[in-house]
Amino acid sequence: MCPDGQAEYRSCEAKILYIGFQSRPDVCFERKVLSTKYGKATKKDLKSALKKIEKLQGEPTHMFFPDLGEVKSWSIVGYSDAGVKSMLDKLTSVEGQVVVVVNEEKHAACILNWRSKKLQRKVVSSMAGEALAMVALIGEIVYNRAILSQIFGEEINKIPAIVFTRHESGR
Repeated sequence: MCPDGQAEYRSCEAKILYIGFQSRPDVCFERKVLSTKYGKATKKDLKSALKKIEKLQGEPTHMFFPDLGEVKSWSIVGYSDAGVKSMLDKLTSVEGQVVVVVNEEKHAACILNWRSKKLQRKVVSSMAGEALAMVALIGEIVYNRAILSQIFGEEINKIPAIVFTRHESGR
């Protein structure tokens, strides 16, 4: 495609990125795949990105924030996962995290943030990818705890933080 087509493709990718970060974590990985085609996108890629935007515009989303009760009843829970060599080039690996505030007594939870990004290092095993994703998740939890402590006070520093990952060793 010509430079104007490449610019339009990047614009579509940026719109999907914005939607993914604001209200649609389900499109974060798809957006990451789109970003791998910068500078070499085809007309077919552009049409696919435009169709994705049209589909997202036609799907309503609803966000609500449940009553989580008292801060002392909360837990911060994080989930991470890594996809080793999961991108189209079959070399690049991707990680994803989600951080949630949970009140088990009230059976309520609220997502604080999510993300999906390319692993900065090449990994050859799923254990290495999962370990890097877990380290990034712990950083996200520390960051979110700092923000929550500014909002709710030092009581936030007393609530537990729990992290999970999914790793299958193949044994």
